[in-house]
Amino acid sequence: LAVIGLIDDLFNLSPKIRYFFQILTSIFIINSSELIQNNYFINQNSFLFDIFNLLIFLFFIIFITAVINFINFMDGIDGIIAGTFTVIITYCAFIFSTDLLPLVAILIGFLMYNWHPSKVFMGDVGSTYLGAVLAGLITRANNSYEAIEIILICSPILSDAFFCVIRRLLSGQNIFKPHKKHLYQRLCLAGWSQQNVAILYITGISILALL
Repeated sequence: LAVIGLIDDLFNLSPKIRYFFQILTSIFIINSSELIQNNYFINQNSFLFDIFNLLIFLFFIIFITAVINFINFMDGIDGIIAGTFTVIITYCAFIFSTDLLPLVAILIGFLMYNWHPSKVFMGDVGSTYLGAVLAGLITRANNSYEAIEIILICSPILSDAFFCVIRRLLSGQNIFKPHKKHLYQRLCLAGWSQQNVAILYITGISILALL
């Protein structure tokens, strides 16, 4: 997915090609998730159970690809994704596995150059990769309660993207075209600096993580 993101950054791929590889990534995540396999799929030999399992499978495909794209959508100003994900991955490292700490170190180092005015941009190669990491952490949590915890901690960025997509769909807009309808974009247009908007989201996620 990161490679496709890099190619897209360089050559601007079709949304269909990007989404195809997001689906492949989602299938890999679903197949490697004990939480999904053990708690949501039903192992019964009947047509109704097969239909139910198919619906569950499609739900998680939509959920995972949505998370990947939501993080990509939110990567619109300096420091917002690198900063928020530093907190999110740090939380997950101490709750689930310290193997995630090298990613935290990478994010901190990147944030030093991505903070406004940025010298380096994340691009799709970074944002879609982090979206997939987040989806993987949610679906590989020890139980549904911990998965919901991660979603709630990420709610400032996920809800911004989710409600923006809903509003644009209801107004008949193409959700894949560039726009300035996200809350973080509206705050910048209202006169907030990119640093203050990023700090707002980082602070909100930090408070939720501490709670």
